[in-house]
Amino acid sequence: MANQCDHIELTTTHPDRARDFYSKLFGWKIQAFPNPGAEGEYLMFQTTNGGGGIAGKMVPEQPTAWMPYISVDNVQSMLDEATALGADVVMGHTPIADMGAIAVLRDPTGATIGLWETAKKAAPAKKPAAKKPAAKTKKPAPAKKPAKKKKKGSK
Repeated sequence: MANQCDHIELTTTHPDRARDFYSKLFGWKIQAFPNPGAEGEYLMFQTTNGGGGIAGKMVPEQPTAWMPYISVDNVQSMLDEATALGADVVMGHTPIADMGAIAVLRDPTGATIGLWETAKKAAPAKKPAAKKPAAKTKKPAPAKKPAKKKKKGSK
């Protein structure tokens, strides 16, 4: 379903301390993944209704804060619509490997929110339909001649 909050992310100068705190507080199982383009690892967790991550700050002035990511059908069209409504783009459309794309915007009140677009999986190639052998046409049975009536008294 599009336009729902599916992911929440904490950016902090202390991701390891945050991992220790939240894993103990909520019992989250947190896995580390490489974080291309950023320092340190990306720490992922799952909850029953979604999940999220914990990461180091991308730039020093980035606040330590939780940010929700809203799943959308198309990040770029949603960014275009948001800017038309008065939002500022903090991070433009950014592909994430083969998983999808993200973007971050600041709404007119100053709050930041992320957008997430899951990569569209290519539909499996359709196999050409097997050619069916041509149906044999049956020749119509010859019409039967009506039986001749026997004349009375003939043998």
